[in-house]
Amino acid sequence: MAELHRVLRDDPERKGLGELDEVLDGARTAGLDVTLTIEGTPRALPQSLDASAFRIVQEAVTNVVRHANGAPATVTIHYDDDTLRLTIADEGGRSLAITNGRGLIGMRERVAAFDGTLHAGSKDNGYEVRAELPYA
Repeated sequence: MAELHRVLRDDPERKGLGELDEVLDGARTAGLDVTLTIEGTPRALPQSLDASAFRIVQEAVTNVVRHANGAPATVTIHYDDDTLRLTIADEGGRSLAITNGRGLIGMRERVAAFDGTLHAGSKDNGYEVRAELPYA
């Protein structure tokens, strides 16, 4: 956990959800049909939370490109009253064996740093990553 905080603190290129179009455009260039939905009222986020949310979405979208066999995907960012909710879902199947990959470990660490929750697993006709990050 200390290493995660060091990386977040020392990363001069730290990006946030405002730069998410770069990730989605890159995924589209790789052939992924991905849509972004923003729900709720966007708000200013603490820099570390914003950077962690960006990295979670980035890793989840990367996993879709790698493992979803070209299936369409959606990214939903929901600004709730007290929690930022991220959902990245695809319509492709994949093995449960990837649920312990390094990217998912990083997502779990980022979520844990904010006392949040992460669910990653199969769903009907696809795979879904859901992260909840409390603002406080």
